[in-house]
Amino acid sequence: MKRLVGQGLLIVALGVASGALHSLATEDDPLPAKGVQVIELTAAKRLFDRKAAVFVDARPAWPYQLGHVPGAIHVPPSASPAALAVLADVPKDTALVVYCSGTTCDLGGKLAHKIAAAMDFTRLYVFAGGFPQWEAAGYAVASEGPF
Repeated sequence: MKRLVGQGLLIVALGVASGALHSLATEDDPLPAKGVQVIELTAAKRLFDRKAAVFVDARPAWPYQLGHVPGAIHVPPSASPAALAVLADVPKDTALVVYCSGTTCDLGGKLAHKIAAAMDFTRLYVFAGGFPQWEAAGYAVASEGPF
């Protein structure tokens, strides 16, 4: 019986924590103080519209060149600590939204954790839906080159 009660309390605690994280991503200012958080399309778009974040594209070069979130900085998924220097001039309290090719792609999460380990950014987000969801929503897209 104690085990069942303990498991029940754990499930309730996880549900409460999940709701708290969801509210962080949907309130007017979805910016927790530290760590890497997963955000959804609406929160990513809100940050983009407010110019409240720098977007970082974690995909390989050719998908980035074909289309990306306007203004996104390309940091390849295999970026060495030296390659992260492209973010050196971004203030450390700026929100970074890292994305890749959607929910089946873990390059954004890996890059966000690499940035967290190598740099002192305090607001790191992984946009779960990535570029495919952004584009499917009809939001602005930029590209490099004559495509």
